[in-house]
Amino acid sequence: MSLHTFSPEIAKLVGVNAAVIYEYFSKHWEYGSVKVLNRMYPFLTISQIRTALKKLVNTGLLESQITNEIQMDRTLSYRILHEGSDT
Repeated sequence: MSLHTFSPEIAKLVGVNAAVIYEYFSKHWEYGSVKVLNRMYPFLTISQIRTALKKLVNTGLLESQITNEIQMDRTLSYRILHEGSDT
């Protein structure tokens, strides 16, 4: 059994689901396949994960970008944005 944690401050801002997913990402770019995230967080639906990612990007907590070299793969990668980070 794995333990999942989240920041109460992030949860107040974007909700518990988004706060849990936020913890998955670190400062470097991380591949953000919704299917992969669904396997990591089986208690969240695909729709809940997509909504959480959208909230995290819209509030400026995460940055998203297509980082794949294969043009057909449009999966986004994400990274946490910190105030004063070296982007």
